[in-house]
Amino acid sequence: MANSNYNITDGINTNIRRAIQVAIDKGNRDTYYALYAFGRRVIQLSIQKHSLADFQQYIFLSSLSYVHSYRLAQQKKELQDFHVQLAEYSALSLKEIIWMDLGFFEKSKKFERAELNAFYYWAYYGFSDFLVNVITNQDFKLFSYALDEFEQISYKSNSELRFQLQQLKRDEGNKEAIQSL
Repeated sequence: MANSNYNITDGINTNIRRAIQVAIDKGNRDTYYALYAFGRRVIQLSIQKHSLADFQQYIFLSSLSYVHSYRLAQQKKELQDFHVQLAEYSALSLKEIIWMDLGFFEKSKKFERAELNAFYYWAYYGFSDFLVNVITNQDFKLFSYALDEFEQISYKSNSELRFQLQQLKRDEGNKEAIQSL
């Protein structure tokens, strides 16, 4: 009898990672973006289906792609433009995952706070890993770009929080609600 707990998608993420590396090796942008889009879709579906394990498997695609393309761009000058595009796209994608994908579900109230925090933790961990790799490579131009993307996340969060706080103060909201913000 077959194991009913077996996940038929086990191992797909490894094949996607390898295929992404091959696409980068060959400088095949279309294939790279198609595979990366698949990974982004898995991330979105994992959020919708509350599957933190699947989210954790794919959140590091940006960092993996960056590290591989950086190494290759150092060896093959013709891949430098592709590397820059890929790296900027990775930073933008990580911002979108945190800002839009998780932000949408936060507003929909479909998550318990602890579960949502676990997704945010791993998303920020993925972005942090990406930034660490950029700094390790002393890729300061990309770091500036990625940091701008990262700061947009906290600017949005802080501005929403300030607005809610001002609204509560203006409406003479209760002190407990103000302190909870």
